[in-house]
Amino acid sequence: MKPCFDALFALRDGHPGRAIEALKVSEPWEDKLKTGPISADLRGRALLAAGDGTGAEAAFRKRLDHPGLDPLGVQQVLAHLNIGRARVLQGDRAGARKAYEEFFALWKNADPDIPVLRQAKAEYAKLPAGH
Repeated sequence: MKPCFDALFALRDGHPGRAIEALKVSEPWEDKLKTGPISADLRGRALLAAGDGTGAEAAFRKRLDHPGLDPLGVQQVLAHLNIGRARVLQGDRAGARKAYEEFFALWKNADPDIPVLRQAKAEYAKLPAGH
């Protein structure tokens, strides 16, 4: 778990490269251990912050494919939103819209004042329609 804590602190301090480096040791185990989704999620967040949409999408996809201890948890649902954000970085607007819509469907009964949901709706509204 130390790599995850190191990555969290690096992300908090605005150093996504350090977070990515800290998580290298845990990457081979992300689909084998119950705590693997935590490092996949952190890696995805660091890659998003570093502007690597392709890598971020792969990390969040791994998060969805290997949910670990909390298959219905908030981070699992947020992976859909973050895939949308990763697709925006890749220039895949249609794919981004689809991922955002999956996130909204999963959180359709959520309190509309949750900050991450409000932020997601604002981001979605800025996406151009169509391809």
